[in-house]
Amino acid sequence: MSRRRVAITGARGYAGSHIAAAIERREHVVIELVRRPAEGATRPQIPFDLDRGVEPAALRAAGVDALVHVAWDFRPTRPEEIRRVNGEGSIRLFDAFEAAGGGTGIFISTIAAFDGCKSHYGKIKREVEDAALRCGYWVARPGLIRGDTPGGIVGTMLKFVRNSPVVPILGYGRRVLNPVSANELSAGVAQLVEEPPAGTDEALVVFAHPQRLSLDQVVRELIEEHHLGHRLLVPLPWQPVWLGLRAAERFGLSIGLRSDSVISLMNQDPNPPIRPRPWLIP
Repeated sequence: MSRRRVAITGARGYAGSHIAAAIERREHVVIELVRRPAEGATRPQIPFDLDRGVEPAALRAAGVDALVHVAWDFRPTRPEEIRRVNGEGSIRLFDAFEAAGGGTGIFISTIAAFDGCKSHYGKIKREVEDAALRCGYWVARPGLIRGDTPGGIVGTMLKFVRNSPVVPILGYGRRVLNPVSANELSAGVAQLVEEPPAGTDEALVVFAHPQRLSLDQVVRELIEEHHLGHRLLVPLPWQPVWLGLRAAERFGLSIGLRSDSVISLMNQDPNPPIRPRPWLIP
Protein backbone atom coordinates (compact mmCIF):
# COMPACT_ATOMS: atom_id res chain seq x y z
CA MET A 1 0.00 0.00 0.00
CA SER A 2 1.41 3.38 -1.01
CA ARG A 3 1.80 6.10 1.58
CA ARG A 4 -1.37 8.18 1.88
CA ARG A 5 -1.77 11.84 2.82
CA VAL A 6 -4.78 11.79 5.12
CA ALA A 7 -6.70 14.93 6.10
CA ILE A 8 -8.48 14.52 9.45
CA THR A 9 -11.07 16.78 11.03
CA GLY A 10 -11.26 16.63 14.82
CA ALA A 11 -7.72 15.23 15.07
CA ARG A 12 -7.28 16.92 18.45
CA GLY A 13 -10.44 15.44 19.94
CA TYR A 14 -10.75 12.17 21.79
CA ALA A 15 -11.63 9.77 18.97
CA GLY A 16 -9.81 11.83 16.34
CA SER A 17 -6.50 11.87 18.21
CA HIS A 18 -6.55 8.07 18.55
CA ILE A 19 -7.42 7.68 14.86
CA ALA A 20 -4.68 10.09 13.77
CA ALA A 21 -2.05 8.23 15.82
CA ALA A 22 -3.17 4.84 14.43
CA ILE A 23 -2.95 6.16 10.85
CA GLU A 24 0.57 7.43 11.50
CA ARG A 25 1.56 4.05 12.92
CA ARG A 26 0.70 2.63 9.49
CA GLU A 27 3.21 5.14 8.06
CA HIS A 28 0.71 7.47 6.40
CA VAL A 29 0.94 11.27 6.71
CA VAL A 30 -1.73 13.00 8.83
CA ILE A 31 -2.79 16.52 7.88
CA GLU A 32 -4.97 18.24 10.48
CA LEU A 33 -7.97 20.32 9.41
CA VAL A 34 -8.22 22.86 12.24
CA ARG A 35 -9.95 26.15 13.04
CA ARG A 36 -6.70 27.97 13.82
CA PRO A 37 -3.46 26.53 12.44
CA ALA A 38 -0.64 26.93 14.95
CA GLU A 39 2.95 27.90 14.26
CA GLY A 40 5.37 25.09 14.96
CA ALA A 41 2.69 22.38 14.86
CA THR A 42 4.09 18.85 14.67
CA ARG A 43 1.75 17.97 11.78
CA PRO A 44 0.81 19.87 8.61
CA GLN A 45 -2.38 21.89 9.16
CA ILE A 46 -5.04 23.40 6.90
CA PRO A 47 -7.63 26.00 8.03
CA PHE A 48 -11.07 24.41 8.36
CA ASP A 49 -14.30 25.18 10.11
CA LEU A 50 -17.59 23.30 9.77
CA ASP A 51 -19.39 26.61 9.46
CA ARG A 52 -17.10 28.00 6.75
CA GLY A 53 -15.62 24.92 5.10
CA VAL A 54 -12.18 24.40 3.58
CA GLU A 55 -10.63 25.60 0.34
CA PRO A 56 -10.26 22.78 -2.23
CA ALA A 57 -7.05 24.45 -3.40
CA ALA A 58 -5.54 23.98 0.07
CA LEU A 59 -6.36 20.26 0.04
CA ARG A 60 -4.95 19.93 -3.47
CA ALA A 61 -1.77 21.79 -2.59
CA ALA A 62 -1.23 19.51 0.42
CA GLY A 63 -1.61 16.43 -1.79
CA VAL A 64 -4.54 15.10 0.28
CA ASP A 65 -5.78 11.77 -1.13
CA ALA A 66 -7.82 10.50 1.84
CA LEU A 67 -10.24 12.17 4.25
CA VAL A 68 -11.40 11.12 7.72
CA HIS A 69 -14.21 13.33 9.01
CA VAL A 70 -14.49 13.07 12.80
CA ALA A 71 -15.31 16.63 13.91
CA TRP A 72 -18.76 17.58 15.20
CA ASP A 73 -19.70 20.93 16.71
CA PHE A 74 -21.70 20.33 19.89
CA ARG A 75 -22.32 24.00 20.63
CA PRO A 76 -25.59 24.30 18.66
CA THR A 77 -28.62 22.91 20.52
CA ARG A 78 -31.51 23.75 18.18
CA PRO A 79 -32.15 21.11 15.45
CA GLU A 80 -32.04 23.61 12.60
CA GLU A 81 -28.73 25.00 13.83
CA ILE A 82 -27.23 21.53 14.33
CA ARG A 83 -28.26 20.66 10.77
CA ARG A 84 -26.90 23.91 9.34
CA VAL A 85 -23.53 23.73 11.08
CA ASN A 86 -22.86 20.00 11.17
CA GLY A 87 -25.02 18.51 8.44
CA GLU A 88 -24.51 21.13 5.75
CA GLY A 89 -20.96 21.74 6.94
CA SER A 90 -20.08 18.06 6.49
CA ILE A 91 -21.52 18.01 2.98
CA ARG A 92 -19.52 21.15 2.08
CA LEU A 93 -16.41 19.32 3.26
CA PHE A 94 -17.21 16.30 1.07
CA ASP A 95 -17.75 18.61 -1.91
CA ALA A 96 -14.44 20.38 -1.29
CA PHE A 97 -12.58 17.06 -1.08
CA GLU A 98 -14.17 15.96 -4.35
CA ALA A 99 -13.26 19.28 -6.00
CA ALA A 100 -9.66 18.79 -4.84
CA GLY A 101 -9.44 15.42 -6.57
CA GLY A 102 -11.07 13.14 -4.02
CA GLY A 103 -9.92 9.72 -2.91
CA THR A 104 -10.82 7.44 -0.01
CA GLY A 105 -13.28 9.06 2.40
CA ILE A 106 -14.39 7.96 5.87
CA PHE A 107 -17.17 9.53 7.91
CA ILE A 108 -17.15 8.77 11.63
CA SER A 109 -20.80 8.50 12.61
CA THR A 110 -22.30 6.93 15.74
CA ILE A 111 -24.19 3.83 16.78
CA ALA A 112 -26.92 6.29 17.84
CA ALA A 113 -27.57 6.99 14.13
CA PHE A 114 -30.06 4.54 12.65
CA ASP A 115 -33.44 4.59 10.93
CA GLY A 116 -35.96 5.56 13.59
CA CYS A 117 -33.45 7.11 16.01
CA LYS A 118 -34.80 9.85 18.29
CA SER A 119 -31.93 12.23 19.04
CA HIS A 120 -31.14 15.22 16.85
CA TYR A 121 -27.52 14.09 16.96
CA GLY A 122 -28.40 10.66 15.59
CA LYS A 123 -30.83 11.98 12.97
CA ILE A 124 -28.41 14.49 11.50
CA LYS A 125 -25.51 12.05 11.63
CA ARG A 126 -27.79 9.66 9.70
CA GLU A 127 -28.39 12.33 7.05
CA VAL A 128 -24.64 12.87 6.69
CA GLU A 129 -24.16 9.10 6.43
CA ASP A 130 -26.37 9.05 3.34
CA ALA A 131 -24.36 11.89 1.80
CA ALA A 132 -21.11 10.06 2.54
CA LEU A 133 -22.41 6.81 1.05
CA ARG A 134 -23.45 8.64 -2.11
CA CYS A 135 -19.84 9.86 -2.38
CA GLY A 136 -18.56 6.28 -2.13
CA TYR A 137 -17.12 6.73 1.37
CA TRP A 138 -16.83 4.40 4.30
CA VAL A 139 -19.25 5.13 7.15
CA ALA A 140 -18.01 4.01 10.58
CA ARG A 141 -20.49 3.77 13.48
CA PRO A 142 -18.63 3.43 16.78
CA GLY A 143 -20.37 2.11 19.85
CA LEU A 144 -19.73 3.54 23.31
CA ILE A 145 -16.04 4.51 23.06
CA ARG A 146 -13.99 3.56 26.10
CA GLY A 147 -10.31 3.90 26.92
CA ASP A 148 -7.68 4.32 29.63
CA THR A 149 -8.30 8.08 29.60
CA PRO A 150 -12.00 8.31 28.74
CA GLY A 151 -13.42 11.06 26.56
CA GLY A 152 -16.76 11.81 24.97
CA ILE A 153 -19.86 10.67 26.86
CA VAL A 154 -17.79 8.21 28.95
CA GLY A 155 -15.48 11.07 29.92
CA THR A 156 -18.52 13.08 31.01
CA MET A 157 -19.71 10.13 33.10
CA LEU A 158 -16.29 9.88 34.74
CA LYS A 159 -16.33 13.57 35.70
CA PHE A 160 -19.67 13.12 37.44
CA VAL A 161 -18.47 10.00 39.24
CA ARG A 162 -15.23 11.69 40.34
CA ASN A 163 -16.97 14.78 41.67
CA SER A 164 -19.86 13.25 43.58
CA PRO A 165 -20.25 10.41 46.08
CA VAL A 166 -23.88 10.10 44.90
CA VAL A 167 -24.19 9.12 41.24
CA PRO A 168 -27.53 9.20 39.40
CA ILE A 169 -27.95 6.28 36.99
CA LEU A 170 -30.31 7.26 34.20
CA GLY A 171 -32.95 4.88 32.92
CA TYR A 172 -32.59 2.94 36.18
CA GLY A 173 -29.22 1.70 34.81
CA ARG A 174 -30.91 -0.88 32.63
CA ARG A 175 -30.16 0.67 29.23
CA VAL A 176 -27.80 -1.64 27.33
CA LEU A 177 -24.90 -0.32 25.23
CA ASN A 178 -22.43 -1.79 22.73
CA PRO A 179 -18.90 -0.75 23.81
CA VAL A 180 -15.72 -0.40 21.75
CA SER A 181 -12.25 0.59 22.88
CA ALA A 182 -10.65 3.70 21.41
CA ASN A 183 -7.71 1.56 20.29
CA GLU A 184 -9.92 -0.95 18.48
CA LEU A 185 -11.84 1.82 16.72
CA SER A 186 -8.71 3.71 15.64
CA ALA A 187 -6.93 0.58 14.37
CA GLY A 188 -9.97 -0.38 12.30
CA VAL A 189 -10.41 3.11 10.82
CA ALA A 190 -6.70 3.24 9.96
CA GLN A 191 -7.18 0.10 7.88
CA LEU A 192 -10.21 1.57 6.10
CA VAL A 193 -8.00 4.45 4.92
CA GLU A 194 -6.07 2.03 2.72
CA GLU A 195 -8.88 0.93 0.44
CA PRO A 196 -12.30 2.13 -0.73
CA PRO A 197 -15.40 0.04 0.07
CA ALA A 198 -16.34 -2.65 -2.45
CA GLY A 199 -19.90 -1.31 -2.59
CA THR A 200 -22.61 0.51 -0.64
CA ASP A 201 -23.67 -2.65 1.18
CA GLU A 202 -20.16 -3.09 2.56
CA ALA A 203 -19.49 0.58 3.25
CA LEU A 204 -21.31 0.82 6.60
CA VAL A 205 -19.13 -0.61 9.37
CA VAL A 206 -20.24 -0.83 13.02
CA PHE A 207 -17.32 -0.78 15.43
CA ALA A 208 -18.74 -2.38 18.56
CA HIS A 209 -18.70 -5.59 20.54
CA PRO A 210 -21.78 -7.78 20.16
CA GLN A 211 -21.69 -8.34 23.93
CA ARG A 212 -23.55 -5.46 25.50
CA LEU A 213 -23.16 -3.74 28.87
CA SER A 214 -25.84 -2.05 30.93
CA LEU A 215 -25.33 1.59 31.88
CA ASP A 216 -25.11 0.44 35.49
CA GLN A 217 -22.23 -1.89 34.56
CA VAL A 218 -20.43 0.88 32.67
CA VAL A 219 -20.56 3.20 35.69
CA ARG A 220 -19.48 0.47 38.12
CA GLU A 221 -16.51 -0.41 35.89
CA LEU A 222 -15.48 3.26 35.73
CA ILE A 223 -15.51 3.42 39.53
CA GLU A 224 -13.40 0.27 39.79
CA GLU A 225 -10.95 1.12 36.98
CA HIS A 226 -10.24 4.58 38.39
CA HIS A 227 -10.14 3.49 42.04
CA LEU A 228 -12.80 5.96 43.14
CA GLY A 229 -13.87 4.12 46.26
CA HIS A 230 -17.45 3.91 47.46
CA ARG A 231 -20.13 5.64 45.41
CA LEU A 232 -23.85 5.52 46.04
CA LEU A 233 -25.57 4.69 42.75
CA VAL A 234 -29.10 6.05 42.56
CA PRO A 235 -31.26 4.63 39.73
CA LEU A 236 -33.51 7.31 38.23
CA PRO A 237 -35.88 7.68 35.30
CA TRP A 238 -34.14 9.60 32.53
CA GLN A 239 -37.05 11.83 31.46
CA PRO A 240 -36.93 14.31 34.40
CA VAL A 241 -33.17 14.71 33.95
CA TRP A 242 -33.67 15.37 30.24
CA LEU A 243 -36.34 17.97 30.98
CA GLY A 244 -34.07 19.74 33.48
CA LEU A 245 -31.19 19.86 31.00
CA ARG A 246 -33.49 21.08 28.24
CA ALA A 247 -34.78 23.89 30.45
CA ALA A 248 -31.23 24.91 31.38
CA GLU A 249 -30.22 25.02 27.71
CA ARG A 250 -33.08 27.39 26.93
CA PHE A 251 -31.58 29.82 29.43
CA GLY A 252 -28.10 29.38 27.96
CA LEU A 253 -26.84 27.27 30.86
CA SER A 254 -24.71 24.13 30.61
CA ILE A 255 -23.56 21.59 33.18
CA GLY A 256 -21.41 19.58 30.76
CA LEU A 257 -24.13 17.16 29.66
CA ARG A 258 -26.45 17.97 26.77
CA SER A 259 -30.12 17.03 26.81
CA ASP A 260 -29.76 15.52 23.33
CA SER A 261 -26.92 13.32 24.60
CA VAL A 262 -29.35 11.82 27.12
CA ILE A 263 -31.74 11.01 24.26
CA SER A 264 -28.87 9.37 22.32
CA LEU A 265 -27.75 7.35 25.33
CA MET A 266 -31.24 6.19 26.21
CA ASN A 267 -32.25 5.33 22.63
CA GLN A 268 -29.52 3.21 21.10
CA ASP A 269 -29.94 0.98 18.06
CA PRO A 270 -31.53 -2.21 19.47
CA ASN A 271 -30.04 -4.32 16.65
CA PRO A 272 -26.87 -2.69 15.29
CA PRO A 273 -25.63 -4.39 12.08
CA ILE A 274 -22.39 -5.79 13.52
CA ARG A 275 -20.78 -7.97 10.83
CA PRO A 276 -17.69 -10.09 11.53
CA ARG A 277 -14.58 -8.98 9.60
CA PRO A 278 -11.07 -10.41 9.89
CA TRP A 279 -9.64 -7.11 11.19
CA LEU A 280 -12.62 -6.02 13.21
CA ILE A 281 -13.69 -6.78 16.75
CA PRO A 282 -14.46 -10.49 17.29
